[in-house]
Amino acid sequence: MRVAGYLFAVASAAAIGAAIFWANGTERAGAVTHLAVQDGWRFSTAAPSGHGALARCVACHRVEAAGPERSAPALTGVVGAPVARAGWFGYSPALRRHGGVWSRARLEAYLADPTGTVPGTFKTLSPIRDAAERSAILDALGRI
Repeated sequence: MRVAGYLFAVASAAAIGAAIFWANGTERAGAVTHLAVQDGWRFSTAAPSGHGALARCVACHRVEAAGPERSAPALTGVVGAPVARAGWFGYSPALRRHGGVWSRARLEAYLADPTGTVPGTFKTLSPIRDAAERSAILDALGRI
């Protein structure tokens, strides 16, 4: 009986080890699907941890040309696009009234101070005070 119990314990430990190994491998393989490459620029979309200029943006926005939407509209082609262009998204009335198109200058002002540029916006983004970071984001947005 002791041998059977020992064999059961060893088999259970092996099964648990195999499950952990499989889960770790699946997680690594899944992370690869969360990398977007556009015109040679690589953006980490798995976790905004400082990788790429759009790392701050990908928590809510998709930067890939195709794929499922996230909680906010995709940023592909946003430079030169109409403000509040995604019909499915619940933009604030203030942003809808803002109107026009997203030029680089308008995007820069919005990123620097969302609530100051569009009072009443629902945007939860903290102002990006660093001009170099804003410039890098805008350069990346111009490429996707």
